[in-house]
Amino acid sequence: MPKHGGQTINELIIRHTDTLAHISNTFSDRIGVFSEGLGCYAVFYLALAGGIMKSIACMNGPAVLIEVRFHKAIFEGDDAVTRRRRRLLPFIRLLGKLFPWITLSIYTYLDFSEMVDVEKEEDHRIEESIVSSFEADPDFDMRYPLSAIMSIVSTPPPKELLALRTPTMFLVPARGFFPSYFKDLYDRLPRIKKQLVKIEG
Repeated sequence: MPKHGGQTINELIIRHTDTLAHISNTFSDRIGVFSEGLGCYAVFYLALAGGIMKSIACMNGPAVLIEVRFHKAIFEGDDAVTRRRRRLLPFIRLLGKLFPWITLSIYTYLDFSEMVDVEKEEDHRIEESIVSSFEADPDFDMRYPLSAIMSIVSTPPPKELLALRTPTMFLVPARGFFPSYFKDLYDRLPRIKKQLVKIEG
């Protein structure tokens, strides 16, 4: 979904619901949703709420954003971005209450270079071009208001995990972006049709 970085999770759920209703009414109600990053969070929450899509595939997500396990995962490691997250999050919480309209660069708390393979030259070229295309895409928000950022880490899901009835696939990169958390979340999903795919390269 283009230009969605300035919205709260609940606003994103409404936006996705409206979009799916339009597709269902105009074309077909056999809808599968592929999502990535922030889109994963919104689509997963929508699936927990009983959204109309028939299946979802989530890459680099999803997460239950209020879970202690998720917050622990985003602070694991000793790279520069993780250290920055640990330092900034308490400060961001305070700023978010006082100045919710202030925007913050996505690179303050995410590092897309984590996804780029540094060992295999062919993979490195492909992945680096994908990251570069994100950065050049005018529909990809590079700055989020603090109100939206705080919504991402503080909004509870509409229902518990056991309410999930939508067939679900997680596409989890072998490195970067908290693969251990996604595996843990996947294992806790109910015994619906589900699949976990670990991606090398």
